[in-house]
Amino acid sequence: MAAICLGKMVEDEMNLGVFNIFRGVFNIKLPQYFNRVQNELNSPIRIDFIETQESYDDHNGFTLRFNEWRFPRSNKLKYQKTSCIRKLAFVPSCNISPSDKHYSKKEAVVATRGKIKTIYKSILNKAIDLSKLAENLGIIADTRNLAIHNAEPIRKDDLDKTIKAFEYLVDMHFFEMNKQLQECRSN
Repeated sequence: MAAICLGKMVEDEMNLGVFNIFRGVFNIKLPQYFNRVQNELNSPIRIDFIETQESYDDHNGFTLRFNEWRFPRSNKLKYQKTSCIRKLAFVPSCNISPSDKHYSKKEAVVATRGKIKTIYKSILNKAIDLSKLAENLGIIADTRNLAIHNAEPIRKDDLDKTIKAFEYLVDMHFFEMNKQLQECRSN
């Protein structure tokens, strides 16, 4: 239960801040459309990303779907898998695929990562290792997924790693950074 609660809480926080700031990168209005589909865009926006240096999963590319409906005839958003948002925000080797029609937004993605670093620098008075942050977010998500999606019993070691990863997020002021992202008006 602890792993599920920590994982879900971190996922919800990312949806409120990190996810929304990247919606702004792709010109989906903020904040009046928070958790709402922007109907005048007519269809979901799909962004193809590639990883050029490290592979965090079994494939080297992934697709983000912005402004997609949670279910038909709903105005609510279907949120991204947090692993995709985590890669987009915190893994420098992730870039928009040159074949994607939104390739021109590559610099905006890099600038938004820079905004995250700037917020961290203002909070911590030092630079943060975004890869280490992504690694700890991944530990929390992986343990949550084992418990929820695979219905596997969580070993004490896995729970201890999850708690340590959560403590790392607290020590690195992840939730304060995310709160500042919630308050950003990127468009």
